[in-house]
Amino acid sequence: MNSSRLTTIATCILLTNIVYTNTIAEQIQEVNIGLYLKKETLNKKVVFVGNSGNAGDALIWYGTKCLFKSIGLPVIASDNHQAIMSADIVMYSGGGCLVPYYSWGSSFVEKYAPKVKTLIILPQTIRGNEKLLKKLPSNVILFCRDISSYKHCKKLVPFPKNILFSKDLAFYSDLTRYKNVQPTNKVLYAFRSDIEVNSARTNIKLPASNKDLSSYGSIDASTSLATNMKTVRAFLQPIAQAEEVWTDRLHVGIAAFMLGKKVHLFDNSYGKNKAIYDCTIFKLDTSKNVNFHGNDFSLLKDK
Repeated sequence: MNSSRLTTIATCILLTNIVYTNTIAEQIQEVNIGLYLKKETLNKKVVFVGNSGNAGDALIWYGTKCLFKSIGLPVIASDNHQAIMSADIVMYSGGGCLVPYYSWGSSFVEKYAPKVKTLIILPQTIRGNEKLLKKLPSNVILFCRDISSYKHCKKLVPFPKNILFSKDLAFYSDLTRYKNVQPTNKVLYAFRSDIEVNSARTNIKLPASNKDLSSYGSIDASTSLATNMKTVRAFLQPIAQAEEVWTDRLHVGIAAFMLGKKVHLFDNSYGKNKAIYDCTIFKLDTSKNVNFHGNDFSLLKDK
């Protein structure tokens, strides 16, 4: 990496005064990702490649869209090979696809990291992928959305100064239109039904009214703007209509928190929710609306 890029990174780190603290008293300074992207993309052709995923990933997509709009960043949304190869900067969506459960994120990075001019991976949870991380070239900037991911990558990546911290981009979502929705439902139970179910929940019967909202929609790099927005609205509306939300879905929890709901958040199978609660939600939750219960799913008994 050249000295001008390192200078830019250092400058952006100094531009933010936000310090995030997790429950074990580790501290890490957050890069102002808006300022960073605005500086790095000035007069550059930028291609954004969306992540395949569920309705929770659609909220990340929406937050990313809101962030780009707020900094006046024009991007071309495409997963076309020619478009990717002709870009000055390729941005790959944030999320949780760089973990052993899934392969499409690591496949994309492995394919394009050695070929494109600059690859910026937006805030991700990262577990495993040791071989991939150890061979990341200097043109890859990797944002982590939690401390565990940050430390994991710092230890393995050959260019550790390219590892930066920023909160999940779902937090940039403009939820103004949903904040005035009158609740029509006392409690929303929205527990997951996929591969990331926590083993501690195995013998716990979920409430009959449970709705795995994140599984009710999907998104990928080829879906249209209108389709993505329809998925986002369908995801957010039931959350906005509830007074209280119980969930082990990270983005159900984030949306409910942002809408001022009383939230009971539980962990997923590999600690993703705890990691993001510790370094972001705990700090932002000044009203103490979010109760993090970790693996204590016994609280669901008799619900």
